[in-house]
Amino acid sequence: MKKILLAIRIKDWWNAIIVPVIAFYFIGLQYSIGPIEISTILKVFYLLFLSISTASFGFYLNELTDIQEDTKAGKKNHVIDIPESKRLITLIIILLFCIMTSIPFWSNTKIIVLLLVQMILLSVYSCPPIRLKKSPYIAVILDSLYSGTIFFVIALLYSDAVLSSQILIFTITFGLCRGLRNIIFHIDKDIKIDEKAGQKTIAHITSSEKLYQLQSVLFILEIAFLLFILIPISRYTLYIFVLGLIILFVKWSFYKYYTKDKFFNKKKWLGEINT
Repeated sequence: MKKILLAIRIKDWWNAIIVPVIAFYFIGLQYSIGPIEISTILKVFYLLFLSISTASFGFYLNELTDIQEDTKAGKKNHVIDIPESKRLITLIIILLFCIMTSIPFWSNTKIIVLLLVQMILLSVYSCPPIRLKKSPYIAVILDSLYSGTIFFVIALLYSDAVLSSQILIFTITFGLCRGLRNIIFHIDKDIKIDEKAGQKTIAHITSSEKLYQLQSVLFILEIAFLLFILIPISRYTLYIFVLGLIILFVKWSFYKYYTKDKFFNKKKWLGEINT
Protein backbone atom coordinates (compact mmCIF):
# COMPACT_ATOMS: atom_id res chain seq x y z
CA MET A 1 0.00 0.00 0.00
CA LYS A 2 2.84 2.37 0.86
CA LYS A 3 4.36 1.85 -2.59
CA ILE A 4 1.07 2.78 -4.27
CA LEU A 5 0.70 5.91 -2.11
CA LEU A 6 4.20 6.98 -3.13
CA ALA A 7 3.42 6.26 -6.79
CA ILE A 8 0.35 8.52 -6.74
CA ARG A 9 2.43 11.20 -4.95
CA ILE A 10 0.06 11.66 -2.05
CA LYS A 11 2.38 14.29 -0.54
CA ASP A 12 1.71 16.60 -3.50
CA TRP A 13 -2.07 16.61 -3.11
CA TRP A 14 -2.46 19.10 -0.29
CA ASN A 15 -0.72 22.29 -1.44
CA ALA A 16 -0.91 21.73 -5.17
CA ILE A 17 -4.47 20.46 -5.58
CA ILE A 18 -6.77 20.07 -2.60
CA VAL A 19 -6.45 23.50 -0.95
CA PRO A 20 -6.85 25.58 -4.16
CA VAL A 21 -9.80 23.49 -5.41
CA ILE A 22 -11.64 23.70 -2.09
CA ALA A 23 -10.86 27.43 -1.97
CA PHE A 24 -12.53 27.96 -5.35
CA TYR A 25 -15.56 25.99 -4.22
CA PHE A 26 -16.04 28.36 -1.29
CA ILE A 27 -15.36 31.35 -3.53
CA GLY A 28 -18.17 30.05 -5.71
CA LEU A 29 -20.48 29.85 -2.69
CA GLN A 30 -19.92 33.56 -2.16
CA TYR A 31 -21.18 34.15 -5.70
CA SER A 32 -24.25 31.93 -5.22
CA ILE A 33 -27.75 33.20 -4.53
CA GLY A 34 -29.44 32.51 -1.21
CA PRO A 35 -28.20 31.36 2.20
CA ILE A 36 -25.34 28.90 2.54
CA GLU A 37 -26.62 25.74 4.23
CA ILE A 38 -24.74 22.94 6.00
CA SER A 39 -25.60 20.49 3.20
CA THR A 40 -24.02 22.87 0.69
CA ILE A 41 -20.82 23.01 2.70
CA LEU A 42 -20.71 19.21 3.07
CA LYS A 43 -20.87 18.87 -0.73
CA VAL A 44 -17.23 19.91 -0.74
CA PHE A 45 -16.30 16.35 0.26
CA TYR A 46 -17.61 15.03 -3.08
CA LEU A 47 -15.33 17.53 -4.80
CA LEU A 48 -12.48 16.53 -2.50
CA PHE A 49 -12.76 12.84 -3.40
CA LEU A 50 -13.09 13.63 -7.10
CA SER A 51 -9.95 15.80 -7.11
CA ILE A 52 -8.01 13.13 -5.18
CA SER A 53 -9.04 10.32 -7.54
CA THR A 54 -8.26 12.35 -10.66
CA ALA A 55 -4.91 13.49 -9.27
CA SER A 56 -4.08 9.88 -8.38
CA PHE A 57 -4.80 8.82 -11.95
CA GLY A 58 -2.62 11.58 -13.40
CA PHE A 59 0.32 11.06 -11.06
CA TYR A 60 0.25 7.26 -11.35
CA LEU A 61 -0.07 7.29 -15.15
CA ASN A 62 2.82 9.74 -15.41
CA GLU A 63 5.04 7.56 -13.20
CA LEU A 64 4.00 4.40 -15.08
CA THR A 65 4.88 5.83 -18.50
CA ASP A 66 8.09 7.45 -17.23
CA ILE A 67 9.74 4.23 -16.04
CA GLN A 68 12.15 3.91 -18.97
CA GLU A 69 13.21 7.57 -18.98
CA ASP A 70 13.51 7.80 -15.19
CA THR A 71 15.69 4.69 -15.14
CA LYS A 72 17.91 6.20 -17.83
CA ALA A 73 18.23 9.46 -15.89
CA GLY A 74 18.77 7.76 -12.54
CA LYS A 75 15.61 9.38 -11.17
CA LYS A 76 13.52 7.64 -8.51
CA ASN A 77 10.32 6.16 -9.94
CA HIS A 78 7.95 4.68 -7.37
CA VAL A 79 5.98 2.52 -9.84
CA ILE A 80 9.14 0.45 -10.36
CA ASP A 81 8.72 -0.73 -6.76
CA ILE A 82 5.31 -2.17 -7.62
CA PRO A 83 5.48 -5.70 -9.13
CA GLU A 84 4.83 -5.69 -12.89
CA SER A 85 1.83 -8.01 -12.49
CA LYS A 86 0.12 -5.44 -10.23
CA ARG A 87 0.87 -2.23 -12.15
CA LEU A 88 -2.01 -2.52 -14.63
CA ILE A 89 -4.39 -3.74 -11.91
CA THR A 90 -3.50 -0.69 -9.81
CA LEU A 91 -4.26 1.62 -12.75
CA ILE A 92 -7.65 -0.06 -13.28
CA ILE A 93 -8.51 0.30 -9.57
CA ILE A 94 -7.65 4.01 -9.71
CA LEU A 95 -9.84 4.42 -12.81
CA LEU A 96 -12.73 2.70 -11.01
CA PHE A 97 -12.19 5.08 -8.09
CA CYS A 98 -12.42 7.99 -10.54
CA ILE A 99 -15.73 6.66 -11.90
CA MET A 100 -17.16 6.13 -8.41
CA THR A 101 -16.22 9.62 -7.22
CA SER A 102 -17.73 11.18 -10.36
CA ILE A 103 -21.21 9.71 -9.71
CA PRO A 104 -22.48 12.75 -7.69
CA PHE A 105 -21.63 14.95 -10.69
CA TRP A 106 -23.39 12.95 -13.42
CA SER A 107 -26.40 15.26 -13.42
CA ASN A 108 -24.20 18.23 -14.36
CA THR A 109 -23.28 17.94 -18.04
CA LYS A 110 -20.76 20.79 -17.97
CA ILE A 111 -18.79 19.24 -15.11
CA ILE A 112 -18.76 15.79 -16.73
CA VAL A 113 -17.50 17.27 -20.01
CA LEU A 114 -14.72 19.13 -18.16
CA LEU A 115 -13.86 15.98 -16.23
CA LEU A 116 -13.59 13.97 -19.46
CA VAL A 117 -11.36 16.69 -20.93
CA GLN A 118 -9.20 16.47 -17.80
CA MET A 119 -8.80 12.69 -18.13
CA ILE A 120 -8.04 12.95 -21.87
CA LEU A 121 -5.38 15.62 -21.28
CA LEU A 122 -3.73 13.50 -18.58
CA SER A 123 -3.67 10.54 -20.97
CA VAL A 124 -2.34 12.26 -24.10
CA TYR A 125 0.28 14.04 -21.98
CA SER A 126 1.79 10.78 -20.71
CA CYS A 127 0.86 7.88 -22.98
CA PRO A 128 2.71 6.88 -26.15
CA PRO A 129 2.51 7.12 -29.08
CA ILE A 130 1.06 10.62 -28.64
CA ARG A 131 2.89 11.49 -25.41
CA LEU A 132 2.69 15.29 -25.71
CA LYS A 133 5.04 15.51 -22.75
CA LYS A 134 7.77 15.28 -25.39
CA SER A 135 6.72 18.60 -26.94
CA PRO A 136 8.45 21.45 -25.04
CA TYR A 137 5.72 24.05 -25.55
CA ILE A 138 2.56 21.92 -25.65
CA ALA A 139 3.68 20.12 -22.48
CA VAL A 140 3.69 23.29 -20.33
CA ILE A 141 0.27 24.37 -21.66
CA LEU A 142 -1.31 20.97 -20.96
CA ASP A 143 0.23 20.85 -17.51
CA SER A 144 -1.14 24.30 -16.66
CA LEU A 145 -4.61 23.16 -17.73
CA TYR A 146 -4.87 19.84 -15.90
CA SER A 147 -2.87 20.84 -12.81
CA GLY A 148 -5.59 23.15 -11.56
CA THR A 149 -7.31 25.32 -14.16
CA ILE A 150 -9.99 22.81 -15.15
CA PHE A 151 -10.73 21.86 -11.55
CA PHE A 152 -11.00 25.49 -10.48
CA VAL A 153 -13.79 25.90 -13.04
CA ILE A 154 -15.39 22.61 -11.93
CA ALA A 155 -15.34 23.83 -8.31
CA LEU A 156 -17.08 27.09 -9.27
CA LEU A 157 -19.73 25.29 -11.34
CA TYR A 158 -20.37 22.75 -8.59
CA SER A 159 -20.98 25.51 -6.05
CA ASP A 160 -24.00 26.66 -8.11
CA ALA A 161 -22.45 30.10 -8.32
CA VAL A 162 -24.05 32.75 -10.48
CA LEU A 163 -21.01 33.61 -12.54
CA SER A 164 -20.45 36.18 -15.23
CA SER A 165 -18.30 35.28 -18.21
CA GLN A 166 -15.82 37.81 -16.83
CA ILE A 167 -15.28 35.86 -13.59
CA LEU A 168 -14.85 32.61 -15.54
CA ILE A 169 -12.23 34.25 -17.77
CA PHE A 170 -10.43 35.60 -14.68
CA THR A 171 -10.48 32.12 -13.10
CA ILE A 172 -9.14 30.41 -16.22
CA THR A 173 -6.42 33.05 -16.63
CA PHE A 174 -5.46 32.75 -12.97
CA GLY A 175 -5.25 28.96 -13.28
CA LEU A 176 -3.14 29.13 -16.43
CA CYS A 177 -0.70 31.64 -14.89
CA ARG A 178 -0.40 29.56 -11.74
CA GLY A 179 0.05 26.32 -13.67
CA LEU A 180 2.61 27.79 -16.07
CA ARG A 181 4.62 29.29 -13.23
CA ASN A 182 4.71 25.97 -11.38
CA ILE A 183 5.69 23.80 -14.34
CA ILE A 184 8.33 26.26 -15.60
CA PHE A 185 9.92 26.33 -12.15
CA HIS A 186 10.07 22.52 -11.96
CA ILE A 187 11.31 22.13 -15.55
CA ASP A 188 14.12 24.62 -14.91
CA LYS A 189 15.04 22.80 -11.70
CA ASP A 190 15.08 19.37 -13.40
CA ILE A 191 17.03 20.40 -16.50
CA LYS A 192 19.95 18.01 -15.85
CA ILE A 193 17.64 15.08 -15.10
CA ASP A 194 15.73 15.71 -18.33
CA GLU A 195 19.03 15.86 -20.26
CA LYS A 196 20.00 12.41 -19.00
CA ALA A 197 16.57 11.08 -19.97
CA GLY A 198 16.87 12.58 -23.46
CA GLN A 199 13.90 14.88 -22.79
CA LYS A 200 13.98 18.30 -24.44
CA THR A 201 12.13 20.98 -22.49
CA ILE A 202 11.76 24.76 -22.66
CA ALA A 203 14.67 24.97 -20.21
CA HIS A 204 16.90 23.75 -23.06
CA ILE A 205 15.49 26.32 -25.46
CA THR A 206 15.35 29.38 -23.21
CA SER A 207 17.90 30.66 -20.72
CA SER A 208 17.35 30.20 -17.01
CA GLU A 209 17.30 33.98 -16.49
CA LYS A 210 14.51 34.44 -19.04
CA LEU A 211 12.52 31.65 -17.42
CA TYR A 212 12.91 33.39 -14.06
CA GLN A 213 11.68 36.66 -15.59
CA LEU A 214 8.69 34.83 -17.08
CA GLN A 215 7.88 33.29 -13.69
CA SER A 216 8.00 36.74 -12.10
CA VAL A 217 5.56 38.16 -14.67
CA LEU A 218 3.25 35.16 -14.28
CA PHE A 219 3.30 35.57 -10.49
CA ILE A 220 2.24 39.22 -10.77
CA LEU A 221 -0.55 38.30 -13.21
CA GLU A 222 -1.62 35.46 -10.94
CA ILE A 223 -2.04 37.83 -7.98
CA ALA A 224 -3.81 40.41 -10.14
CA PHE A 225 -6.40 37.98 -11.51
CA LEU A 226 -6.98 36.46 -8.07
CA LEU A 227 -7.77 39.98 -6.83
CA PHE A 228 -10.18 40.47 -9.76
CA ILE A 229 -11.99 37.30 -8.64
CA LEU A 230 -12.12 38.19 -4.94
CA ILE A 231 -12.77 41.95 -4.90
CA PRO A 232 -16.45 41.68 -6.02
CA ILE A 233 -17.29 39.41 -3.05
CA SER A 234 -15.37 41.15 -0.27
CA ARG A 235 -14.42 44.74 0.42
CA TYR A 236 -11.66 43.43 2.70
CA THR A 237 -9.76 41.75 -0.15
CA LEU A 238 -7.40 44.68 -0.72
CA TYR A 239 -6.59 44.89 3.00
CA ILE A 240 -5.81 41.16 3.11
CA PHE A 241 -3.68 41.56 -0.02
CA VAL A 242 -1.63 44.36 1.58
CA LEU A 243 -1.20 42.23 4.71
CA GLY A 244 0.02 39.36 2.51
CA LEU A 245 2.59 41.64 0.87
CA ILE A 246 3.85 42.69 4.31
CA ILE A 247 4.19 39.04 5.36
CA LEU A 248 6.10 38.21 2.16
CA PHE A 249 8.40 41.19 2.69
CA VAL A 250 9.11 40.18 6.31
CA LYS A 251 9.79 36.61 5.20
CA TRP A 252 12.19 37.82 2.50
CA SER A 253 13.92 40.17 4.98
CA PHE A 254 14.55 37.38 7.50
CA TYR A 255 15.74 35.07 4.72
CA LYS A 256 18.14 37.71 3.45
CA TYR A 257 19.46 38.45 6.96
CA TYR A 258 20.02 34.87 8.07
CA THR A 259 21.62 33.71 4.82
CA LYS A 260 23.83 36.83 4.83
CA ASP A 261 23.36 37.17 1.07
CA LYS A 262 23.70 40.58 -0.52
CA PHE A 263 20.74 39.69 -2.70
CA PHE A 264 18.14 37.05 -1.98
CA ASN A 265 18.25 33.82 -3.96
CA LYS A 266 15.57 34.50 -6.58
CA LYS A 267 15.07 30.91 -7.66
CA LYS A 268 14.73 29.59 -4.12
CA TRP A 269 12.26 32.34 -3.22
CA LEU A 270 10.15 31.59 -6.28
CA GLY A 271 10.32 27.91 -5.41
CA GLU A 272 8.90 28.58 -1.96
CA ILE A 273 5.79 30.20 -3.45
CA ASN A 274 5.34 27.53 -6.12
CA THR A 275 2.51 25.65 -4.45
